[in-house]
Amino acid sequence: MSKIMVVNNEPDLEMLIEQKFRNEIKQEKLTFLFSRDGKEAFQEVQSDSEIEVVITDVNVKTMDGFELLSHLQKLNRPLKSILVSPYGDLNAIRQAMNLGAFDFVTRPINLDELDAAVTKALHQVEETRKMKKNQERLIDIEKELDVAKSIQSSIIPHNFDPIPGNTSFEILGSMTPAKHIGGDFFDFFPLPDNRLGFSIADVSGKGIPAALFMTMSRGLLRSLGQKSLSPLECLTQLNTLLSVENESSMFVTAFYGIYDYEKGYITYCNAGHNPPYLIRSSGQLEQIGRSEGIALGVTTDLITYQEHTLQIKPGDTLLLYTDGVTEAMNPTRHLFGEARLESSLKAHKDAPLPDLIRGVIQDVDAFSNGREQADDLTLLAIRAT
Repeated sequence: MSKIMVVNNEPDLEMLIEQKFRNEIKQEKLTFLFSRDGKEAFQEVQSDSEIEVVITDVNVKTMDGFELLSHLQKLNRPLKSILVSPYGDLNAIRQAMNLGAFDFVTRPINLDELDAAVTKALHQVEETRKMKKNQERLIDIEKELDVAKSIQSSIIPHNFDPIPGNTSFEILGSMTPAKHIGGDFFDFFPLPDNRLGFSIADVSGKGIPAALFMTMSRGLLRSLGQKSLSPLECLTQLNTLLSVENESSMFVTAFYGIYDYEKGYITYCNAGHNPPYLIRSSGQLEQIGRSEGIALGVTTDLITYQEHTLQIKPGDTLLLYTDGVTEAMNPTRHLFGEARLESSLKAHKDAPLPDLIRGVIQDVDAFSNGREQADDLTLLAIRAT
């Protein structure tokens, strides 16, 4: 039900309005309140937030129509006002519009015109209310995204010297979050016997749910990895843990490896993640671990992952990435793709790790040509020295 306040000195107007809108009043769609005093009317409007439209004459006692409009304009809520002015008084109409009046009708009042003005005003109030709700929802979403970004940032390593005094390798990662937070993470940690555990992963979904699932996945993966389980054992157990009571039906692609930097080899396992690239010191490019196993958290039935070992020599670089790189789009909706990534890696293969990663990101940005980043852009590189 919509409430309408009518401020007018004409004694017959109340009866005429109730007669004109009798069906709406009977159906409880509209309720009219009447006052002959501008100040009292404003106090009632101020105290009753359900009043949506005010119809006021220019000439009312204690507070004229213009002063009333001025006060109504300061109320922070959806409210529309309609001025009743003498016929042909353009100055009054102009002044009313400057004071925020939504519409006007002239005396003597044509009730059909008043009906049309009230209908438009109520429609505008409803549209304003919807707009305000949408704005509030957008603010809530922005707050959620800020929380998700904070969660994501808090679990990404910022110290790229995991083993002080190490001269056997360099490691560097970069994560550029998308506006809607895609749930990427990378991690690395020292293991006994001169080894390093490292991982990269991409959680399904967006926002806070993805951030929370990402935090859980990263914590479990690190916990299992630090037990010195093999990559195969680690991902198999992680899949079981994530699949049990997974009511959210979320999943995560992951690549986990153990780098024995003293012996110069990497053992790895891939659970549905983008296949990394090995850039040999000679410049040769090799793709490893392609399309092996499905994502973690989907099911425990008939799941088999595969474990592989590769040799890595001084000058060789392993680059891991998420699909935010290869699935970046340009304005014509073409994907950056693996072919462009390979060209980028070849172009920057001899660069120091910071420049290699920066070069790939710049190539993706140049290809996107201003199109908004739809997914997190994450890279992790390890170079034997």
